[in-house]
Amino acid sequence: NIAEVYAEAVAATTDKAILIPVRIKNNTGIMGFKITVNYDNSVLTSPKIIKGDFTQNGMMNDSIGVTPDGTIDVVWSGTQNVTGDGTLMILSFMAVETKDTQIKLSYSQPDTFNEAWEDVELNCSDISVEFSAELTEVEKETETPANYSSKPPSSEEIKNAVDIVLGETDK
Repeated sequence: NIAEVYAEAVAATTDKAILIPVRIKNNTGIMGFKITVNYDNSVLTSPKIIKGDFTQNGMMNDSIGVTPDGTIDVVWSGTQNVTGDGTLMILSFMAVETKDTQIKLSYSQPDTFNEAWEDVELNCSDISVEFSAELTEVEKETETPANYSSKPPSSEEIKNAVDIVLGETDK
């Protein structure tokens, strides 16, 4: 029974962070792992690794800024087996180019083990990052209007907004 490490294909845009939950399933027990994330750093930048529900306990470290760009080693170890399905980590990137890409996941067998210090095998799947050619209707509705200004509201605008809200709560 080999545990699967995978993520759903991700639809990405260039203006906001791409969050990719990396999950595990069919897991009979793991106490530590080393997973290597390989990505195209001409498309994806500003990598961050966030602990998942599965790895909340224990120590997690990554090699961002240490290994060459495009490669991240993620090492986690706990004090007891964690079993079942869950999220190992969340990968976060910014996209600098709208080019579909793959993130490759692999693991180091000597660094992936259970509570009895036995090797745990992982079947790691690649992750597809796909850029949508068109905005969906929902995205169009939430697009920033052309007349939108990023300057902070004036005190008069704030006062008017507060008056409106307070007026609504009086009813």
